[in-house]
Amino acid sequence: MPDALTGIALHAARRLEKLKSLKPLDALRRLALYSRPRLDLAAALKGAGKPRIVAEVRFASPAEGFLRPRQEATAERAAELAWGFAQAGAAAVAVATDRNFLAGDYDFLVGARALSPATPLLMRDYVVDPYQLELARAHGADAVWLIAGLLRSGLAAMLTRAKDLELQAVVEIRGEEELELARRADAKMILSGERLQGPGIEALLAGAAIMKADDPVAALRALL
Repeated sequence: MPDALTGIALHAARRLEKLKSLKPLDALRRLALYSRPRLDLAAALKGAGKPRIVAEVRFASPAEGFLRPRQEATAERAAELAWGFAQAGAAAVAVATDRNFLAGDYDFLVGARALSPATPLLMRDYVVDPYQLELARAHGADAVWLIAGLLRSGLAAMLTRAKDLELQAVVEIRGEEELELARRADAKMILSGERLQGPGIEALLAGAAIMKADDPVAALRALL
């Protein structure tokens, strides 16, 4: 595992220790969003013609730091952007929930779900523990973002657990080795760079570039 991912995994594990005590599984499973029917991300990304767009609500990145003013990283602003992206024509919206590196939060996902009930939502986080899949379901996600280089031999098991929880999964890969790893794990949707592919799926990820624009929604609309 690259050094950067090792550090990210350690931060994720520390955060999870706190979350598991604050939000035990039985409490998560009692939340109203846990039992809602999931939307079909894969179906939303299929279709002839131009590639579908997955727009990303992410206020920071590990490499660049904050993409927008720090004070904008709130649940209310995340929900507004998710709604705006959906109204502009995004087929789905990815919402960052990692706090340390992406300036996200699980409340951002809840807010996005409230304003955009018909839009497939993809939880973007550094998933290292099946408990995070429970968090995704409990906070309104329809799918989860998994990183092949982070999970390595645990990817197949995480995909299986996601399926058990009726969550679809997008697997991010870098290079041929990770592509082969994702294929062996039977990943249905694979993200490489900004291109997301799968059976009948040809989609593009609109992420940091639109989030850094003066008006992210207008920047997305210009792509469509």
